[in-house]
Amino acid sequence: AVVSSSGINAEYGDPRSAVAVKEVDPRIHFALNCGSKGCPPIRVYTADKLDSQLTRATKGFLGGGGCEVDGETKRVSLSPILKWYSVDFGRSEVEMLKWLCKFIGHTEKGRLLQEMIDTKQYRVVWQSYDWGLNH
Repeated sequence: AVVSSSGINAEYGDPRSAVAVKEVDPRIHFALNCGSKGCPPIRVYTADKLDSQLTRATKGFLGGGGCEVDGETKRVSLSPILKWYSVDFGRSEVEMLKWLCKFIGHTEKGRLLQEMIDTKQYRVVWQSYDWGLNH
């Protein structure tokens, strides 16, 4: 069966399968906004610059508190957006962390995270989500 991350099952003739995204670019989760304070900031995206804009949005969200790394406690504190859509970031916690490293790479945070992944010494904790209205 071909089941997308949205739960659409193409094998059984689900009519939504004709328009369902087959492979999700996880960076989209840092561009979409529901209007709450916990969401990524609202930005304008253009077709000709979409790739670089999605990368910038991802780096901005992760660097702006969506991913916090504490080398002393070995804690990785993540936005619940990563938990809610975890299937889009990898099949396991370590795959998700490796995906994150691609966007926080050449920073102190990236170095610490990579070291914790390599030594298998980390604990993921989930941040609280702020559902307050983002005026």
